[in-house]
Amino acid sequence: MTQKQCCVLILAVGFISNGAFAFTENPENTSRNPKSLEERILTITDVVLQQHIDPPTRQEMILAGVKALYYANNHQVPKGLSQRISNLTTSDQFIVFLKDVSAEFDKEQDLDVILTKGVLSSLPCGAHLIDAKNSKVQEQLAANRYVGVGIAISMNQHEGYPAIPSVIYNGPAWKAGIKPGTLILKVNDKSMKSKALTHVIQHLRGEAGSEVTISIRQPGSQESRTVTMTRGRVFIPTVEGSRKVSEGEWQYTLDAARDIAVFRFSRIGPSTLHELRQIENKLRKEKISGIILDLRSGNGILHDTIMVADSLLDGGVIGHIQSLDSIQKHEARPGALFQNIPLVVLVSKHTSSGHVFLTAALQDNKRAIVIGEPTSGQTYVRSTVSLPNRNDKIVMATALMQRGDGTTLLTHPFRSSPSVSHTFEKTSKLKKKSGFILPDHPLPPSIVNSNIVRRGENSKRLTTLPPLFEKAIEALKNDHIQVPSATTKRRVNKATSGS
Repeated sequence: MTQKQCCVLILAVGFISNGAFAFTENPENTSRNPKSLEERILTITDVVLQQHIDPPTRQEMILAGVKALYYANNHQVPKGLSQRISNLTTSDQFIVFLKDVSAEFDKEQDLDVILTKGVLSSLPCGAHLIDAKNSKVQEQLAANRYVGVGIAISMNQHEGYPAIPSVIYNGPAWKAGIKPGTLILKVNDKSMKSKALTHVIQHLRGEAGSEVTISIRQPGSQESRTVTMTRGRVFIPTVEGSRKVSEGEWQYTLDAARDIAVFRFSRIGPSTLHELRQIENKLRKEKISGIILDLRSGNGILHDTIMVADSLLDGGVIGHIQSLDSIQKHEARPGALFQNIPLVVLVSKHTSSGHVFLTAALQDNKRAIVIGEPTSGQTYVRSTVSLPNRNDKIVMATALMQRGDGTTLLTHPFRSSPSVSHTFEKTSKLKKKSGFILPDHPLPPSIVNSNIVRRGENSKRLTTLPPLFEKAIEALKNDHIQVPSATTKRRVNKATSGS
């Protein structure tokens, strides 16, 4: 396994993982108790059926969970399993079934975790459990008010210690002079040798204002030093340019075409709109003639994505959000940022979620020309939903993004489970129209995947452009792109929404 494969991203020492399971500790060993398993699975499936935007049937979820048990033990899934599950009609029958299934597997296994993970794997857009502590960290990350020391960590397999591949500008670690590549030997005098990254994370975490002491050294060196830092809020910029000039400073114009600006969102969050306003002020002074917005990767929070779309549009419909009980329409206000400047958006098959929603809004309102591949990412809205009488929460899809004309933005808007028995009832709460992003100028993957962003401090200038960016500049000059007029005044109220 390479160091890159081992990397776990810690933003201000917050653990992020779409597939992470974080179960709260239970003093009783309920992992193999059929009654406890039955109560847990029914509680989870009840919440999914009530709040997921397009849930599988309960039988489909149970089947996926039980199959996960067989797969984890390298056992062949027995014939007729789906039919047997579809015949379960009472809690007592389910308990007996779980007792029979549990007897087939290693007594040391945590069946609770495997079964639950399998159940949640059957949900469209995936789902995972998260405990109260991890939920708090994710809330901090979403609001760009992360509390920690401001590092990312990975495992240095050769040295056997956790390493720091990057340090967040102006955070506690950056102020302490810690450099990328540094190894973490100890945290608060406890050795981190060969420890799991989750173990390291738990020791690095803490409340704002609290201190943490780490022992560090450089790879290959025998000299170590001790650093004490005060945990605090760390701001992480969400907009990148074409080249990092120094820590905290980006160049947005292209070296090979100084009248063209490029920026991308690493993620869209609460600070993104403020960052865009600052970038606009800077670019106005440089008299640019076009902007390339790179949305080939990254993600965003729904509310903040809507606000960014509102800031780039001079009125018009941004899109709709379909939840279980309503469809909410979002509209942009008159006036926009980057007035009189044409815009091109780059997309790929990796463009997903909020980036697809933003691209659709810009394309539908003819504010931008879209270049790249058809998108294939999901555009569900994920929410954190509490489980009754438990500290665990489920992160799952509870709404769906739609274009301004009401079409969905899913490549495959309906669940398809060919391995599931036909005896299961099939239902869907989603409309049958789909409308994923089709670029105005489609390009092959070999061209779409080219990159120009230079993140290294004082990185080299790029004097020649990849074909993708040449195509983008050509579109900026030759395609008819509607641009907001500088005569339109911006209202101060927020983007409007209604049923």
